[in-house]
Amino acid sequence: MLTLGLEATDPLNGDYPQVTTAETIGLAPRMRGILQGRSRDDLDRMLTQVNIMLESPELQKAIAHDFAIEHDLGNDEAPEAPARYLSASEARPLLACLDIFEPIESWAELFATFSLALLNEAVVTERQYSIELTNEDSDSEHNWRMLFNVTPWTSAALEAGAYAEALNVGSPFGTIQTKPVSSKISLHSQKGGIARHGPTHKAIRALRDFYLAGNHPSYAEATKRFCKAYPAVVKHLSDDNRHRTLKEGLSRILKSSAGRN
Repeated sequence: MLTLGLEATDPLNGDYPQVTTAETIGLAPRMRGILQGRSRDDLDRMLTQVNIMLESPELQKAIAHDFAIEHDLGNDEAPEAPARYLSASEARPLLACLDIFEPIESWAELFATFSLALLNEAVVTERQYSIELTNEDSDSEHNWRMLFNVTPWTSAALEAGAYAEALNVGSPFGTIQTKPVSSKISLHSQKGGIARHGPTHKAIRALRDFYLAGNHPSYAEATKRFCKAYPAVVKHLSDDNRHRTLKEGLSRILKSSAGRN
């Protein structure tokens, strides 16, 4: 899964560019309504919980199991299932987390934050294509390619937003518990880890932008240069695992982005 962020547009008050707005008319205000009273720090903390759940081995295991049953796969095929399954929909994996985790905030708020984070990816993609218009592209060809790459993110954001609204009004699918709360993984007991993961996720996304904007021979060299250029961004990571954590995160986020295009 892609490590998500909220850096492209202020998720609580910012405006969205033309294509993203046209594809998701009214979505951001509705999600902000669910998140009314929440601060930007609250959203960052909730998104960190979302990232932790989506990257968790427990979710990978559950998805592999469900995928194997749904597609009548044998045990020897199941290990390959999660990556293909996760790429089918960005919103569906978080829905599976309802049966695995007990979050700190409400699921409605988490899905609303998730929807805004997916909108963030649409904004990043739209802006990327806006600055990549070349003389070889006609306006229509360029706009078509932009729309083709923005739409998966806006579609996923709309799906996550629908789940957020259903959960917010107590839709039956959001209230039926297939497992008792006591059997779920509580994120309440992981507040320290959540606080540490947030800055790391932001550093990985900043490294991604640094890598794409420059000419680096490898992930390792880009990570080394990034740490030297932005020591304040990575100072929370220990010297022993700083480069490995960032390099692996960069590899994961770029592979996930490539898989969507």
